[in-house]
Amino acid sequence: MPVVVFAQETAPQPVEPVETEAAPAQVETAELEKFANALKAIQTLQKESQEEMVQAIEGQGLSQERFGEILDVQQAPESQPETPPSPEELEKFEKAQTEISTIQDNTRQEMEQAVTAEGLEVERFKQIFASVQQNPELQQQVQQYLAN
Repeated sequence: MPVVVFAQETAPQPVEPVETEAAPAQVETAELEKFANALKAIQTLQKESQEEMVQAIEGQGLSQERFGEILDVQQAPESQPETPPSPEELEKFEKAQTEISTIQDNTRQEMEQAVTAEGLEVERFKQIFASVQQNPELQQQVQQYLAN
C-alpha cells in the first residue's frame, strides 16, 4: 500500500499518515470506495508536490543531494558534511526551504479538500487508513479500487 500523508517535513520525502489510536474495526464498502478515490487523488497531489519541491531546490541552484546535506547540518549541527555549506548556499537553502514549506502547506490543504470532496472527514480518512494498514483484506480491496 502506498504511503500517504499530511506531511510536515521540510525535505521532499514521502509523507506518512498520522495514525490514530482508535482505528475502527469495520469499514463499510462505500467508505472504502470513497477512501480509495481520495487516496488516488492524494497520490497524484503528492507526486505533483514532489516535483514542485525538486524544482524549488534546483531553481535555487542546489542539487537535491546538497539540499539534503545542508538540511542534515541544520537538524543536527554536530554532523559535518565533507564540504560545509557556504553563506551563499545557506541563503539558497533558506529560499528553497521557504518555497517547500509553502508547497507543503498548499498540498496539505489540497489533500484535505480531496478527502472531503469524497464525502469523508479527514479524521475518518486517517482512521480508515490505519485500519487498511492493519488488515490485509482491506488492503486488497483498496488495491482493487485503485486499479479501476
